[in-house]
Amino acid sequence: MKRALAGLSATGLFLTACGGVTEDDHYESADELVEAYESEGGECNEPQTETSFDDHGDAVRCSSGVSIYTWTDPPRREADVPEELQEVLKLHAGEERRHVAHQTWAFSVKGEDSAEWVHERFGGQILSADAYRDYVSPLHNAYEECNDPEWDEALTYDETYEVMTVNGAYQKLGDHLSAAGTAAGIVWFCVEDELSVPQHVQDHIGSTTSLQGRQDARWDEFSASWSYHPNNGLNLTLEWEDDS
Repeated sequence: MKRALAGLSATGLFLTACGGVTEDDHYESADELVEAYESEGGECNEPQTETSFDDHGDAVRCSSGVSIYTWTDPPRREADVPEELQEVLKLHAGEERRHVAHQTWAFSVKGEDSAEWVHERFGGQILSADAYRDYVSPLHNAYEECNDPEWDEALTYDETYEVMTVNGAYQKLGDHLSAAGTAAGIVWFCVEDELSVPQHVQDHIGSTTSLQGRQDARWDEFSASWSYHPNNGLNLTLEWEDDS
């Protein structure tokens, strides 16, 4: 993850600002930035405080689809990416949004046109959907893409320890897969795709029998351990370590 952050910050995200804002511009709160946004012609109807950002700064979510974030402290070095911005991007991971960010504030908007509009008036840099996914762990991304509330027992994710579990994939009921086993199998197929699990690891997992006990494998920054029994299905634990 650090490599991804360094690669993006090297593009000059916080070195310069184009548009109406200057490096000296500062907003004391999200409400103040909302006022500036509206003075430029933007709409923030029914503004709601975003409490999930409370520990990092101020945030206002507008019913018009824009969220506005401010925080107090700029990064120590010009090339650093603020932790607050990383939190903003994490809040919106998996969403089709664009972010316009500077040293102590960020806009989260829907669509490229909206991002361009904000950028022209406030400066900063536009982060695309592909770019901001690099700010969060691959397990987080996979969970956002593959978790289904209807199958909430099939997939779990612990963000603190970067551990994901797949529970009961391909569980059998008699000679056929159970409904839960089918659902968890679909979830595991999605996770495999999102994490680009190597084919030899997929083959190892797919060929595991109940007599082999717990198996494990490592690749890149991932480790996996799993077991399989027809009555319980495939139960698999994935861990990710940022070695950068």
